[in-house]
This record gives sequence, structure tokens and C-alpha cells, in this order.
Amino acid sequence: MIDNTVYVVGGATMTRNQSSSNFWSFKPHTQEWTKLPPLPTARHHMCVTGVDGKVWACGGLQGREGATDVVEVYDPVTQCWSTGPAMLNARGHACCIGVNSSSGLASRIFVIGGYSQNKMSSVEVLSSGTEWSDLPPMLKPRHEFGAGMVRGMILVVGGWAETSVERYDFRVRQWSFLKPFTKHRNCIQAVVCDDAMYVMGGSKDSHNVSSVEVYNPDKDTWSTALSLKQPRIYASLAVL
Repeated sequence: MIDNTVYVVGGATMTRNQSSSNFWSFKPHTQEWTKLPPLPTARHHMCVTGVDGKVWACGGLQGREGATDVVEVYDPVTQCWSTGPAMLNARGHACCIGVNSSSGLASRIFVIGGYSQNKMSSVEVLSSGTEWSDLPPMLKPRHEFGAGMVRGMILVVGGWAETSVERYDFRVRQWSFLKPFTKHRNCIQAVVCDDAMYVMGGSKDSHNVSSVEVYNPDKDTWSTALSLKQPRIYASLAVL
């Protein structure tokens, strides 16, 4: 989400392992979709974030070629893609968190976990759009999980056959476990709104689910919220 515009990047076609370079924008207030210049490197299961008015597409899977470390950046002003610094590790199924420079800190992009041959616990950060560096790894490797920034700390939730929740505290540069959510779900999506993390949809025992759980950081508790109208897997979320 950048300037009240949702961007939808890449993905996979109905043909298994066929990567897409499609790139669209959607304006919720006018209900309009616009086709944009295609993603230079077709891929799926990448992580995407918006930082300082630009769209960053990091890593992903390239059909049968496996995970990539490619980073590409779209500028809505020039309507052009450019190549960003390659990540330290090729990975797909990871999570991205972007921090804008308007927050009072230098702009940063965190890429967390993912999959390349095996589940990954590594975390890397891109500072000021120029150079990647390592952060301490998560306590558990995970992919197809959810992540977000809550009160200046990184929260990661769930993943493949996983219910654990971790928090990264920048002050002490350490990960710690929080209260797990109640039922393991794969392929979830998470979003932060009003200092609470919402975990939605996913798949359990080969069935897509519609359940929604909410994490309260003040009480370190999970609660059940109103379910989605229909089960969803590999969904994407945006806060308006």
C-alpha cells in the first residue's frame, strides 16, 4: 500500500510453477484496476513491501529454477522498474517488513525466514536502500508464516506446521518466544492494525480455513475475531 494504492505483483499462473510478471495497481476509493509495466523478473512467492513511496519486490521462486536473491524496485512517479541490491540469501516464501524514513529512522527493509532447499531462520536488513546485512536468526526456521512490526519490535507468527510466535527486540538484539496462537495453519497472512496483529486464513490438514485470530501485545494473548466470509489461502492483506 502506497499513497492509498494497492499494488499486486507477480505470482503464479494456473500452470503449476509458471511464474508471472503481471503488475497491477488498485485504488480502493475509485474501485479501479490499472495494468502497470511488468515485473522484470517473473517470479512467485516473493515478498513485497512499500518503502518511501516505492514498491520493493524481494526474492521469490522462479518456476522450477528455485529461489532467487533478486530485488527489483518500482517508482510510481517515473513508472519504471530498477534493480536493487541482491539479498545475501536466495529465498522464497519469506516475509518483508518495510520501515519508512518518515518514521524518524533511516529507511529499512527486513526480509525474514523463507525457503531455499529447507526452511530458513536467517534475517537480513537493507538499510537506506544500499546494503544488506545480517540480523540474529529467529529461534525457529519458518516459511509460509506471518510477520509485522508492533511497537517497534518484529513479530513473527506460525508457519508450516508451526504455532509458535517470536518477537525481536532491537534494544537487546534478541528473539524471544511469546504465547503461541491456538491452531497451526500454513500459508497464513498477518497484518498489524492499531498495535494488534491479525492472522487470517491459511490451510490446515489440506483444507483452507476462514478463521481470524488477534494478538494483544499488552496481555500477550490471542483471541478469536469474526471469520472471513470464505476460506482463503496465500491471500494478501492491506490496511486502509
